Amino acid sequence: MNVLRRLNLLLIVAALLIAASAAHARSYDLNADFYAFDKDRSATIRRFEPAMSEAQRAISRSEVSGRPMPCSRQILLETRWLADSTSDYERLRRRMDELRRSLRKPNQGFADEQAPSDGSWGRCFEEWFLKFNTSVDFIRELQEEGRTPAHRTSFLDRINSPESLSTYLHSLLISDITATGKDSAKELNYAATGLLRLLLNGAPADYPYHPSLKDALLRFIDDEWQNSDTGYWGEWYLRVGEPVKTDHLSTTFHIISYRKGDVRRWKKIIDTTLAIKGLEYPFGWLEHGGYSNHHNYDVVKIFRYGWPHMNRRQQATARDELRAMIRWCLQSSLKPDGSFVMSRTGPIGESFYFGVAFLNEVGYFERARRFWTDEEFHGVDDVRAAILRKIDSIKYGDLYMKWAREMLIEAGGEQLQ
Repeated sequence: MNVLRRLNLLLIVAALLIAASAAHARSYDLNADFYAFDKDRSATIRRFEPAMSEAQRAISRSEVSGRPMPCSRQILLETRWLADSTSDYERLRRRMDELRRSLRKPNQGFADEQAPSDGSWGRCFEEWFLKFNTSVDFIRELQEEGRTPAHRTSFLDRINSPESLSTYLHSLLISDITATGKDSAKELNYAATGLLRLLLNGAPADYPYHPSLKDALLRFIDDEWQNSDTGYWGEWYLRVGEPVKTDHLSTTFHIISYRKGDVRRWKKIIDTTLAIKGLEYPFGWLEHGGYSNHHNYDVVKIFRYGWPHMNRRQQATARDELRAMIRWCLQSSLKPDGSFVMSRTGPIGESFYFGVAFLNEVGYFERARRFWTDEEFHGVDDVRAAILRKIDSIKYGDLYMKWAREMLIEAGGEQLQ
């Protein structure tokens, strides 16, 4: 065998190994790891499901009637995280008891107020990263209004040095579920991308960030975390002593979105995005086998920034996918009264936000945003008017509902009032 043939053979073998590794990561079975940690885990978690589902329905009914229950909603989100990502059953039981008691509290506005003790929001969360994630939204909202938080945001102190940030993020990067019974994917996503959102926008303006903190975060994201084979970001899982790098749609979307497309390896990002369209979230586009406005919005945003990096075949494929998403949103998600079908776990405001955000991002409301087509859509004004009327009829003022309304107004909805 001559040198050239041997080199070609080695390249083919290497490509097959990379493909096999990527396929393995995309089919990664978290349940198998949790089962290895505790074979009775599924049965244990199922016992909590009826109470969580009933709490979701009760909170949603209250939200629809214009009476938000932010404390109960926060506790419910934390119980969902405990059930989905941990095996801490004792804590889950305790939080479920607290959830039941919270449902009897009629006035819960305190949960959305900034805590004087550490300057965070999300008073009914226990987990730091969940408080942090909620705080990012409130801090950015204040920044948009030209204001700074009333209390010093000292909750950020724990990661306010390159060393402490690196230690924290690396502690989350690799999950060994078979040994710990915990998946750190959500915490890594919320923590890294939330901090990216703050640092790139200098928020809050009065917080004394370490001068090297942003550079340290970007080095971690670009040089240590991004998967060089797929271009994506996601949790790494320890299996048989070796880390398996998975591709997480939400995490990748957040990084691309907050950096306005200024990321590396775009060709691989596009290839991966199209390759995972038939997979379940978090490793694909689908939720319970079908579309969701949330994940569709993520995909559209990736396509928007990635469009110049696509070849004609990829752009044609993306056009077909975007048309199918629009049809699904208008026919299966949007209801005649202007509301959207709610998710299993999210608040009503979130259902409006992601429905409107998807239609806005794909350019349904405005021709200028149609980066992928020059075709016309019919009935746009009627759809926009119906959604806006429904939002105004609910009179529910969480940030998601507020942002949905603002998008409709900016897209021309002011003429409908």
